[in-house]
Amino acid sequence: MTEKQRIYLDILHLYLSETVAKFALPARRTLYGIGHKEKVSRAFNAILKSIKNSIYYFSRKTIYQKKLVNAHWIYVIGNNNLNSLTFIKNDLSNTVFVTPFNFSKIGIPIIQLFLPFHFFFFLKNIPTLLRLVTQKKYPIQRAWDAAVRVTGQYEASLRFLKKHLPRAISFSNDHTIEARAMLLAAKKLNIPTFYVQHACVRPDFPPLKFSVSFLEGQDALDKYQEAGKVEGAVKLVGVPRITPFLNQKKEVTKIKAIGLCANLLDLTEDIEILLKALVENFPDRKITYRPHPSDRREVRIPSNVNISNSREENPFKFLLKQDLVIAGNTSIHYEAALLNVHAIYYKFDKEGKTEDMYGFVKNGLVPEATNEKELIHHIKNISPNQKIASDKVQYYDATIGTPNEGHSHKLVVQGIQNYLTQNQEST
Repeated sequence: MTEKQRIYLDILHLYLSETVAKFALPARRTLYGIGHKEKVSRAFNAILKSIKNSIYYFSRKTIYQKKLVNAHWIYVIGNNNLNSLTFIKNDLSNTVFVTPFNFSKIGIPIIQLFLPFHFFFFLKNIPTLLRLVTQKKYPIQRAWDAAVRVTGQYEASLRFLKKHLPRAISFSNDHTIEARAMLLAAKKLNIPTFYVQHACVRPDFPPLKFSVSFLEGQDALDKYQEAGKVEGAVKLVGVPRITPFLNQKKEVTKIKAIGLCANLLDLTEDIEILLKALVENFPDRKITYRPHPSDRREVRIPSNVNISNSREENPFKFLLKQDLVIAGNTSIHYEAALLNVHAIYYKFDKEGKTEDMYGFVKNGLVPEATNEKELIHHIKNISPNQKIASDKVQYYDATIGTPNEGHSHKLVVQGIQNYLTQNQEST
């Protein structure tokens, strides 16, 4: 296998995951197409984007030279990344938000990166693409449209970085194609890279390859070590994005507000049935539905159910309005525990293909309800004053119960500054 093939397989790591292959269709669609027509459409759009990249770059060239060179890039791909990395922008000088997508936020300057010569590198690497798609060892064919999207991405990122050399790059995503390609290109050029975990991780995530990885707790480190060899330094710093809210921990005396949190792993019909059951069984409670920020599906919601706009409302502000949250496979469980909000893991996946994906039930963080009847029983029998055991939470947030609790963001900023200072001294 050639070095180029190994790089492309690294970038495609999560897209080839057997765990992902078991996802519900809406969740799999976030990574690759379902069915031949959809894959062809996505592959065509990826090629078209590579052509547009080459054209649009020249209209932004002056801005890139002025804003990007020798700056600390904060690489974001969506709201969750933005929320997780904003403190770096606030605390470090000469930083700039960048994104590979058409992602914008009112009042926040975010520079979209258009990679020149992307299409040229795509054409040049078609033989590598064909060899990957036709090999038997890795299941490339089920995600061949993603492989098309990968082709030329690393080389284009490498050329872009050489032209607009940043001082460093901070990421909060380690597995999407564009982010992974940029990371590997930066690594090739010895550009310092930092990773700030933005949600719970799984063992099928790609191995860590950052200069410094700032993980939330032992849970994340255990999973990354299972994923493969860890490269670079690792620091367990807790959850920086929750720091401003830790002094507002709930004191629940009665379950008055119930939040149902869902994502693309949960089928819309199951969500609708559960919302209806909650309304019927708890007519005197305030019930709120919160979809994942990337979830654009239409869900029939009872008229007396509130909706949290997850693209606008900070998840911790949402949590502080709840006494109890119900969810399947999502980080909201340990985020709720950090704020002393009750949580119940609901088994949306009746077939068990993705059951307890993050180990929240296995590790004793939250109870599980496998059906509506069990869920209603759990809710009715919750002891409001019950506290989550600190040792359970500490497995996910290493600072809980230590002098560093509430100072996660400072640990990250200090870690970045120390690395950059040492790196400059050694060069």
